[in-house]
Amino acid sequence: MPRYANDGMIKATWVPSISDKTAPTVTELGAGEDLECHLTKDGLGITFNENAVEDGALCEVFDAQLPGSYSVQISLTLKRNSTEADDPWTFFSRGDTGYLVVRRGAPSSQAWAAGDRVEVYPAIAGQKAPVTPASNEQARMTVGFYGTEEPELDATVSS
Repeated sequence: MPRYANDGMIKATWVPSISDKTAPTVTELGAGEDLECHLTKDGLGITFNENAVEDGALCEVFDAQLPGSYSVQISLTLKRNSTEADDPWTFFSRGDTGYLVVRRGAPSSQAWAAGDRVEVYPAIAGQKAPVTPASNEQARMTVGFYGTEEPELDATVSS
């Protein structure tokens, strides 16, 4: 069974508008801001929180549970650039809405193509923040995103 390492094999793009999250188009993705070369190696944080529904009965010893509601939070850690035109600091403002689209398992340098399997996360940006500076460390920033609707984890790019 073929496997892949994450290094260089994840593409992440912030897209302002997608008409169908189950099938974003190559054109829509091309209008987005590619983030993978701005993200730190551990800078793509996508966390799911799932709540449990208690399903145990008084006559049972076992405390059964069922899956309940869930949510997603996204945290990006990006490297700062010294030129404003290419600085991720200018990419987002609090309240920006859009879609984080992630492709895994293909070279990040490879352009979006019809048939790519992707994850689509509808989201709203939180407050961007500089990361505390440290010696021998590149300047960085973080920005959190909050899921605005259910993500599509099995989308396919269309032409």
